[in-house]
Amino acid sequence: MIYCDPNDAANPCSAGTLPPPLTPYVSAARPNDPRTEHRLTVRSVKLVTDGALGSWGAALIEPYEDRPDTTGLLRIPRDRVDGLIWDTMRQGYQVNVHCIGDLANKLVLDGFERAAERRTTDGTLPPANLLRSRIEHSQIVRKEDVARFVQLGIIPSVQPTH
Repeated sequence: MIYCDPNDAANPCSAGTLPPPLTPYVSAARPNDPRTEHRLTVRSVKLVTDGALGSWGAALIEPYEDRPDTTGLLRIPRDRVDGLIWDTMRQGYQVNVHCIGDLANKLVLDGFERAAERRTTDGTLPPANLLRSRIEHSQIVRKEDVARFVQLGIIPSVQPTH
């Protein structure tokens, strides 16, 4: 697992760049690169935007009913979500994002939407459905965001509330 901590100067996570431990291997591990035949290849990157629901870590729009002093936490700052999604897709990787709360799901769908807008003007990226990007868990999703999964070609890997 590659951990990216925006508060750690030795391992920053800036918009537009992949975490430093992965950066040196990006060109050698690109999907469909003949140089990687018979080798382990990295075809996807997982980002973690929020925590678990039971520990009040899932990022919600409204405060928790049983803990009105919190709305959970974002593991990636809002202003970095778009850049990380775009940079990962631009390099040909499937983007998989851990999102449990409705705020996390909304922010990540917004990021995929902005990436789709950039893709149409850039013209160099494959359609989102070929990258088969996913939102992992998709546990709490606003009603108005449900259709956005289909519109953007994002797979909701649903984990029902349990």
